[in-house]
Amino acid sequence: MSRRHIFRFIVSLALVGAFFLSTGTRFALADLSIETGFAKSISGDAATLTALINPGGASTIAWFEYSDSLATPLPWPKVFQMFLGSGTLDIPFTARLTGLSPQKEYFVRVGATQTSGIDEYGTVTTFTTLAAGALPTDLPKVKTRPAQYISQTTAILQGTVDPLGQQTIAYFQFDTDSALSTSPQIGCYEGRGSSTGDLNYECIVSGLTANTRYYFRARAFHDENAIADGQTLSFKTLSGEAPPQAGNQSSTGEGASDETPSTDPVIEETGGIVTCKENCGYIELIDLVRRIIDFLLFTLSLPIAAGMFMYAGFLYLSSQGESGKLTKARGIFWNVLVGLVIAMAAWLIVNTLVGTLLDENLQNEPGYNLLGDSQQE
Repeated sequence: MSRRHIFRFIVSLALVGAFFLSTGTRFALADLSIETGFAKSISGDAATLTALINPGGASTIAWFEYSDSLATPLPWPKVFQMFLGSGTLDIPFTARLTGLSPQKEYFVRVGATQTSGIDEYGTVTTFTTLAAGALPTDLPKVKTRPAQYISQTTAILQGTVDPLGQQTIAYFQFDTDSALSTSPQIGCYEGRGSSTGDLNYECIVSGLTANTRYYFRARAFHDENAIADGQTLSFKTLSGEAPPQAGNQSSTGEGASDETPSTDPVIEETGGIVTCKENCGYIELIDLVRRIIDFLLFTLSLPIAAGMFMYAGFLYLSSQGESGKLTKARGIFWNVLVGLVIAMAAWLIVNTLVGTLLDENLQNEPGYNLLGDSQQE
């Protein structure tokens, strides 16, 4: 066999191998993975269906099927059909099933199809609805706490939530309507993680009307179709003539009378380093010192340190072997690094000592935390 024939044979073999390799890769990517999850947020007439699907690189359409009897012939009617794309990562697929009968067992499976047109299914799972009118047992636990720092136009709403180990969104509703049923305003819609145990959260609301009673409640959910509500409380904003007060004027329930305003300092998140307008005390002094230290360390020192690091790097790269520039660059780098470590250590020590030595009553002042984080009860 001539060299030319051998060369043609090798090229042909390479082309055939490349074809099968690419085809095999494509088929491997199209390895559809389907897993039916367990229903959650089950109530007397609804449940949230869950599944996990990996399209495996091919265009995939998925859906749920359900029935109240295994004797119903397969396939069951498709519901919540959705296009999931053609990625290669697991995709959570959920849907809220409503209109169910109370205290009844249902059977669910997830199905999917790709370009082949062949339907594939996950395993069948089951769930039982609760009694009529019952709320889901896995809702986050929410409590509404009295409002604080009430003025003519602002107030701080407070609440606690226990996520029960699931990703949770929490927020507040407030309005002049005691039923909060028309079009209540929503404040501070944010994620609260997936921990366990009560977490405090609060919301500063502004633009309120003076001398007006407002009703509010904390809310949270894992699934936005099943929301847990805290108790509805109320507060009354101050009149236009009265000086702003920071005392707890919130009632413990609808219709309760207001408490006498205290003379605590008025906290206003104005962006400045001083957080009170009048009646400033020891807590506000400590908070002012903390804010000044934070400003000097984080607002000034860190940008300057970054600039010095860049300058040291420039000297090092442009030294071209000159020992003088190399020594200067190393000196700047280590001096700045050591300075930052000392400053951070001093900041940590000061905050720890202040938080430990402050009188316990001062540390437990409503709405106040030396380090600026939400306190847990």
